[in-house]
This record gives sequence, structure tokens and C-alpha cells, in this order.
Amino acid sequence: MHDHEDLELILHTTYYGILQAIVYGTLSAADHISQFLSRHDIDTTWSLIKAAVLPSLLILVNGVSESFSGLALDSFRQDTSTTKQGVYAMIVLFTSHYQIYRMYVGSAYGKNGIRGRVHDAHLNPKHRAAEPEKYLYRCMDHRATQSYPVCLLRFDTSVDIAIPLIAEAMMVCVFGTFNNSFYKRLRHAALHDVDWLCGANQNDPLTTGDSTLAWKGCLAYKRNKKLENALMGGPVKVRRPMRGRKNPWTYVSLWDNVRIGINQDTVAAWKLTNGSVVNMMYDIQEAGHPHSFALDAPKHSDAFKLGILFSKQINGVEQTVWSQRDGTNAVRTANSLYDWISGRIDDDVDNHQWGEDRLPLFGAQAASQVKPRRSVKKKPGWAIKKSTKAPTPARLQLSLAKPTSLRSVPKSKR
Repeated sequence: MHDHEDLELILHTTYYGILQAIVYGTLSAADHISQFLSRHDIDTTWSLIKAAVLPSLLILVNGVSESFSGLALDSFRQDTSTTKQGVYAMIVLFTSHYQIYRMYVGSAYGKNGIRGRVHDAHLNPKHRAAEPEKYLYRCMDHRATQSYPVCLLRFDTSVDIAIPLIAEAMMVCVFGTFNNSFYKRLRHAALHDVDWLCGANQNDPLTTGDSTLAWKGCLAYKRNKKLENALMGGPVKVRRPMRGRKNPWTYVSLWDNVRIGINQDTVAAWKLTNGSVVNMMYDIQEAGHPHSFALDAPKHSDAFKLGILFSKQINGVEQTVWSQRDGTNAVRTANSLYDWISGRIDDDVDNHQWGEDRLPLFGAQAASQVKPRRSVKKKPGWAIKKSTKAPTPARLQLSLAKPTSLRSVPKSKR
């Protein structure tokens, strides 16, 4: 068990570790944060962060070793009604198994402060429904979970927003809610071990406002979350190719080189269009799956044990269909998904070595298998026109040049 002195030492080490990494360029940060650190005394900023710490932080730091079970988490809810700036946590416990949890750390600033982020957004069903693919909201809306908001640090409204963002990065590191190699190395050795996949943060707080840096920093993490979503039968978006292509097919894309197909009969019956939302769930049967995803998988192989189920509510009735594909690529995909589901892939996913019968899901091997976008070739009947938007002369716009006929000419011009 840690006491207040232990917590102060942990936070102090984490704070200066983050600032040092920003100064030396080993950790990316938004321009506003970098400029703030160059203009303000870092010791003064540390004093503000230390003074903002609430008693709930120490309780959660000690409670993470037992997955927060046994804690009166609901008693912290009232602290999240403040309109001040600060850092908060959303803890989602699975009621069927209290050793399973998901945790999200966020910061709040501006109008309504913490109350606006927690109560007006996260705890608002209408707000969550508008973002069905957000991982935190999928966990909160799962039928077997209970969500608890907790305020960790509270700042006055006059404090620069860079300070709550830095404090949020500290909490992300302390609780392991953002699966990032830097935060893994920085996390204090005295803290209890955590499962980094239990974190629900998808972006580095320090890159808020810089989407490019955020994307680079959490690509593998987002892929993990897309995979993990299907363990709970979560929602996914459907993609459909443009009309006119040869052999069009509809699929759910986990990412560029992993696509799970939906047969055309189901597409027509469910009236699926590009962007429609369906639920997808993995199903493992060790003796062999009767609806194996990979039709050509050898019996008793790992791929033969995996089934993938799509479902959707149609007129109040849940409709289901099993996804099935033939070919060696489907077998390789099923083998890799089975490895991930069964825990054979370790935490260092970027350096995982994939066999020839496996489709790489992460790392450099996966990136090398993503096919580059095909360039559009000029064909008869198509014309390339320059955009009228200035000053981007390199931007091109494709338009179909239809043959002129009386039917295509307005009556007023005949």
C-alpha cells in the first residue's frame, strides 16, 4: 500500500520524466504545451499540480491492484459535478466478473469544466449514441457493465489548459490507460502492475490538437481496440465499394489488410449501405467450429476453430449471419485472430514474428502488406478537370464525361 509520500514521489518522477522527454524531443507535444513550458517555470507548474491532487487519487492508485473491486467508487461521483478544470477517470466494471475493468483518463477545461465532460458528455446516453464507435462508450453501453466517474485533480478556471493536459498525461502513465512504449518505460517501478489493454484512452493527451502525431502514436493501440471490440459483440461500420467495380463485395474492415466479408444476400436483406452499423463477435470452439470463418481451413487447425458472427436489429428482431470466406488468405487471417484471442501474442506486438500461415496484424510486417492505393488511369469516357479551388492547382477532380444527347440537354436549350 502506498501512502501520501509515496504518491508524491511517484508523481514528481513522472512529471519531470514527461517534461524532460518533451524538451529532448523524445515525446511529441502540441505546440501550445511546448510554448507554455518555454515561458513558465516548471517548478511552479509542479506546485500547482501537486496542490490539485484529490484524496481519491491515492485510493485508486492502491485499488488498481485488485481491479478496483471492493472500493466505494460511487462515493466519488459528487466530486465530478464541479465546473472547475481538472483531470478525471471513468472506470467501467464488468458486473459479471469484477476482475475485468476498463479505465479512461480525461481532462476538462473551458465552459462547465469537469461537469461538462463527465455528466453532459460521457454519462449522457444521447451523446454516447452519437459516437457508437468510441471504445469508452462501447464499454459503458455494454449490458454487463457499471460506470463510475472519479475526479482525480482539480484546478482553478484561471489555470492555463496546458497544465490539465500535462496532469492528464501523468495520470495516463500512472494508471496505464494509453498503451504506449514511452509511458510503459516511464511508469514508476513502485506502482502495481497493470494490464495496459484495460486502458480506454486512444490518444496521447499531449498531442491534443495534433491529429497526425496522435495517429502515429496509437496506431497499434487502435488496432488492438478494434479487435477487442468484437469480443463483446460491439458495433462496426460496413464498407461497400463504388458501383461499377468488378465483383463488388461488402465487408467490415478491421484495417487495410484485414477485411471480414458479408454475403450479398445479407446485404440486400438488411439493406446495408456504406457506413451502416452492424455488430460483430468472435466465437471460438476448440473442437472445430460448425460455421468456420475460413472454409478451406484444415480440420484440427487453429483457423478451423474460429467463427465470426454478424448481427443487426431488424424491426425489433435480432438477425444473425456467419461470415465465411474461402482461400488461403482467409485461413491466414483466422489463424492470426485465433492467436490474438487466445493470448498467444505478447505485449510487444510491433516485434511479433508471424509465421507463413499467419496474416500479420501488427508491426512492420503488417505495414508492408498494405497495398498502396491504385492510381486512377485515364479511360475513354472520363475527363480530368482542374479544381476551381485556389491555391491548390495540384488537386484534381474526376468527372464522368457522358455523351451528349437530346435526353441529357435541358428543354430550354434545345
